[in-house]
Parts: sequence; C-alpha cells; structure tokens
Amino acid sequence: MTDPRQTSTPEAGPSGAGEVRTGTFGASANRYRQLLETLPDGVFLTDLEGRVMGVNAALCRILGRERSEVEGHSFIEFVAPRSRDRVLARQRSRADADDARIELWIQRPGGEERRIEARSALVRDEGTPIGTQGVVRDITE
Repeated sequence: MTDPRQTSTPEAGPSGAGEVRTGTFGASANRYRQLLETLPDGVFLTDLEGRVMGVNAALCRILGRERSEVEGHSFIEFVAPRSRDRVLARQRSRADADDARIELWIQRPGGEERRIEARSALVRDEGTPIGTQGVVRDITE
C-alpha cells in the first residue's frame, strides 16, 4: 500500500506533458489522522476476522491499553466474558450488515469492566466486504 503522504497526482503542465504534484492529498490525510486522534470517542478498523488494524488514542484509553497492545489483536480479546457469546453471535449474523449498534462489556487489564456502546459498519472495496470500522463510547455510569 502506498503511503498517502507520498501520493502524487499527474497534472498537465504548460507543454501538455504530465507533471507531478505532491502534498495536497498528504496534507489532507494528516489532518484526518489528527482529527481522529483528538476525538473523545474511540475509533477502530478491523479486518473481516475481527483483528484490529487501527485505533485512535481514545479507544486505547477506554480499553486501558497501549496502542501496541490493541492493534494486531482480535477485538474479542478485550470483550468481557459475560458479553463474548453475544458479540461472537452478532459478528456471525451480520455478514452483510452495513450498520450495527451493540452495547457490551469490555475488560481492562486488572479485571475492571466497562460498559461501551459500539456502532460499526462494513468497509467495502468495490462492493466486497474487507473489514469493519466503527466508533466506541464508554457508557459506564
């Protein structure tokens, strides 16, 4: 995958030849990343197997973990035992769902449980599902 900061686009120059312009897309991608990192709600991206591919800082705070402890791991690892069966059943039944909402319990290191609300949608590439993206809010009272 190409780094979006290094993506360039051809543009016709005065001679009609393709010149390369860089920076515009990269700056936009950086602003988008900065926005995600400042949101108070957790944001995640998983593959179809539920492996976490990306998270923002808020989700790490909600889970009580460092980014390196979350990315690359299955999301189900962070779900509290009392919510696991329901979450797994929901994952299996929503193969074609474009929007889902669920309340569940997650378990932080040390055993503390937090109640969260998660909203997610399938990510598609040319119509084919390739993963899930979503937002998580801590609703523990």
